[in-house]
Amino acid sequence: MRETPSSPGFASMIAEKVCERLLFFLCRHCSEWRGIWRLKLPERVGAFRFARPGNFVTRTRYGCPIEVRRNDVVGHALHFYGCLNAPLEAIAAEVLQPGDVALDLGANIRGVALFLAKLVGPEGRVYAVEPMSANMELLARNVRRAGFEKILRTEHRAAGRDNLRQRLFFDADTSNWGAMSLHDHAGSGSEEIEIEPLDAMWARWGHPQIAFVKMDVEGFESDVLAGARKMMSLAPPRVWVVEFNPEYFAHMVGGAAHLWDEFVSRGYHPFTKTGKPVTEPPSTHCDVVFRLDDKFRGVTRDGLR
Repeated sequence: MRETPSSPGFASMIAEKVCERLLFFLCRHCSEWRGIWRLKLPERVGAFRFARPGNFVTRTRYGCPIEVRRNDVVGHALHFYGCLNAPLEAIAAEVLQPGDVALDLGANIRGVALFLAKLVGPEGRVYAVEPMSANMELLARNVRRAGFEKILRTEHRAAGRDNLRQRLFFDADTSNWGAMSLHDHAGSGSEEIEIEPLDAMWARWGHPQIAFVKMDVEGFESDVLAGARKMMSLAPPRVWVVEFNPEYFAHMVGGAAHLWDEFVSRGYHPFTKTGKPVTEPPSTHCDVVFRLDDKFRGVTRDGLR
């Protein structure tokens, strides 16, 4: 039934639109105002819910059109803030030059891969690896919509130790379509995915020298590195930004310490995103920046230098 100005649903629709527009304005244009933290914008964005399900097209803060899901945490961040991880994007902008090669492991639908494509330009390449079909369909549409087909190559698979097919579990009713597991069977949805060593993908791409890697693979980081030994020996990427989430490392042999040693033993220097050198794995959920050089001045929480 179509809503009319006199119907209760019409009033709710107007209230939702006003709330959404106000949040959008505050997040996009006022996030640096003194005292804005008192409004608790991240909590309000997280609590906001669109009444209608489905997808819609918004724009990232650097102008790329991107299709997102309503009421998904990734979609909310991309719509209201224009990006999902501002510090990560600032680090990528410091590392990457036109013509460089970048890799997004666990790409989701994602604004990060599009931003990397914008940084490396027509002469560069970005490889986006994503195992989940629903995410890959959205990502592929977003690549076409942004006009990055010649720059950004998608790989519908997961990076791992060996070539195999395995069932991936996720919660189809969740608000976070990036949360998935090969071990936890409690999710309401699943699909069989292809897993391939990163070394095999790297060979298929022509053994490029990768400058920047973003890795967010839900606790399978050590498996990724185990399948990338040749690349790490012959042409190690200059910079990795790796999600450390202790909750996801519970099943990993050696846990976070093993992953940490994999990088440090290869000569990488670990930093926080703000540029502080660190000497041991973090005990809380955060990103760690691993660099082959020891010079990193860091970025602020908002991605500013």
